[in-house]
Amino acid sequence: MVARIKKWIPDFVVVPFILTWVADFLVFYIGKLSPVPPVEIDIALDQKIPFIPAFIVVYVLAFVQWAAGYIIIMRDGRDTTCRVFSGEILAKLITFVFFIFMPTVIERPEVTGHGVFDWMTRFVYAVDTPKCLFPSIHCLASWICWRGTFYMKRVSKPYRICMFLFTLLVFASVVLVKQHYIVDVAAGVAVAEIGLFLAPRLKLDQLFENCCTAIERCWKARSAKKQKTV
Repeated sequence: MVARIKKWIPDFVVVPFILTWVADFLVFYIGKLSPVPPVEIDIALDQKIPFIPAFIVVYVLAFVQWAAGYIIIMRDGRDTTCRVFSGEILAKLITFVFFIFMPTVIERPEVTGHGVFDWMTRFVYAVDTPKCLFPSIHCLASWICWRGTFYMKRVSKPYRICMFLFTLLVFASVVLVKQHYIVDVAAGVAVAEIGLFLAPRLKLDQLFENCCTAIERCWKARSAKKQKTV
């Protein structure tokens, strides 16, 4: 079993994966502690977009897309991993600044239905407060999964197309289940592109790789020390 896992997920991806989820925790949870009063930044078109609970399925499946997309990017190699993930983390740090100094809020509809989609929507509403939405992390992460394919050495055209189409569905889902406004979607794409553009120019991809290497060496040294004591 361990051999099969290593075949699909190389050892070096553990640290990048952990650092990415640490960034997610920082942005999603700490960012919502901002003392600044939140504001609404909806536009007229947002009021015309219908509420369609069925799209909550796409909204939830986005988490599967991210996990699969991240693993596939990581499997392409250390260089691709550090290039893409340094850009994503930078994008999320930019998002964190917005969450702290310009938190936003959305007015959600009351979900009164009794269907499975209504139940799923109520559950998402319960676990995710309608605060700190600009830029959209959902859209940022899905866009990164697609844009990351352009840095990969080995990627099929059908996979890239499918990833793009599902990313568009995620964009639609966040506004159709009233989790985000349109500007949140655009901002999510914008900060993702800014992160991918600036990371190599600021040498953050090299810094990211050095941090991962240092952590890996510490783990290996600690494991070797334990084995000697045993």
